[in-house]
Amino acid sequence: MKLRVLDLFSGAAGGWSLGMHRAGFQTVAACEIDTWRRAVFSANNPGVVMYSDVRELSAARLVSDLGYLPNIIVGSPPCQDASAANSKGKGVDGERTGLFFEAIRLVRECRPAWCCFENSPHLRTRGVDRVLSELEAAGYASWPFVVGAGDIGAPHQRKRMWLISADALQAKSIRRTEDGGRVRRQEETAEINDCVTAREQVGRTGLAWADDWAEWNGGLDRYLRVGDGLSPKMARQCMSAYGDAVLPQIPELVGRAILEAMR
Repeated sequence: MKLRVLDLFSGAAGGWSLGMHRAGFQTVAACEIDTWRRAVFSANNPGVVMYSDVRELSAARLVSDLGYLPNIIVGSPPCQDASAANSKGKGVDGERTGLFFEAIRLVRECRPAWCCFENSPHLRTRGVDRVLSELEAAGYASWPFVVGAGDIGAPHQRKRMWLISADALQAKSIRRTEDGGRVRRQEETAEINDCVTAREQVGRTGLAWADDWAEWNGGLDRYLRVGDGLSPKMARQCMSAYGDAVLPQIPELVGRAILEAMR
């Protein structure tokens, strides 16, 4: 059975879901507050249960609707309060980026074996320490790192922070010791770090992304020209959706690394 994914802050493109699907996971539920983005995601991912507000989502509701809880929670909390473009941003104290803690609340309630998040690399000075502390308090060991679109061959840089966390009591890559069932994390840290370092994974997988980039660039030219009948409002919405999209190639590598670590 495929590991089941809950995709939070999914956006229109659903890059997390597409990447995890390529790695062998199955998205069973997603959450996106914007009506237009939610509609696009649903059209591209039929059968996925869709929710509108992360603040109203709970483990109890997921069990009621699905009959089970997800094995992994992924997502890209809003980055506007942590972005370099916002010189006065409050980071995780901001109204939007502060939704990171709603995602962590769901992690606490659902207890997935893994949770993975993506955000602006500037979060490292705008609250990532608090995010890591909350995850540690919940019993998760976390590995943050920065990987950009340029690192996987895209024609732009787009550096992003990626945060991979494993439940110390569930992740099979973390061994149990015999002294009272306590979990030994330290011995596994180097091994898991090797697994989730995307730059190394790119070299090992041998995956080629050239066709993807050519297709996407062609899509930009084809769909975002107002002169071809696209209204200015819709053109702005499309550009906004591209702007908050997650490159599926990186989540795919993350998903493959998780499966490798679990084996």
